[in-house]
Amino acid sequence: MCASVTDVEGGPRDDLASADAGPDEAGSKTSTGLVARVGVTLMVSSLPLWLVLPVLPFLSISGTAKATIATMTVVIAELAFWGGTALAGPTAVRRLRSWWLGR
Repeated sequence: MCASVTDVEGGPRDDLASADAGPDEAGSKTSTGLVARVGVTLMVSSLPLWLVLPVLPFLSISGTAKATIATMTVVIAELAFWGGTALAGPTAVRRLRSWWLGR
């Protein structure tokens, strides 16, 4: 009897699918998972940066320094969030959005 690529339920068997994968595809699941985790970490870590802005006016530093810190905080928070979004991929973004919106 010939071995089938599908199991009893009709889905692909992981062991045969990974055996057929080339050298680039075999380790991509682990590296993709790591990249997605880094992306989610960047997205989540960008959120506390926004908490700096309401505190900033009450610091005893010059107005120029406050403006510089506020600008840099916004730029870094936005770069971290959108860079994390790009790294995490659409599936992770959808999952975070559904978690945030409570669906």
